[in-house]
Amino acid sequence: MATCENTNCGKTNLRKTDVELDQELGKIYCTGCYCMLHPGWTPTVEGEIVSELVPPPEVSYELSLSNRDGFRVKLGYGEVSIAFHAPMTDIKRALGQ
Repeated sequence: MATCENTNCGKTNLRKTDVELDQELGKIYCTGCYCMLHPGWTPTVEGEIVSELVPPPEVSYELSLSNRDGFRVKLGYGEVSIAFHAPMTDIKRALGQ
């Protein structure tokens, strides 16, 4: 952990990303003190910038049962879907009517 070498500041336990080395003076300063010594300087930002969060795919379902159409089921996840249809005549035949 680094310490700011500005006698008026004296911040301690600074991370590597929170300090800058002044090449001219050969001292380590926190980014706040370094900005005051070198107006117009901005600290570099490390890491990945996330510009847009993508929502998770939508889950959908449809279910219907009627004496005219029979049994219908449709399940979907995002753009993928699967459907099942059993006409009423097939249901009656399966039940032995």
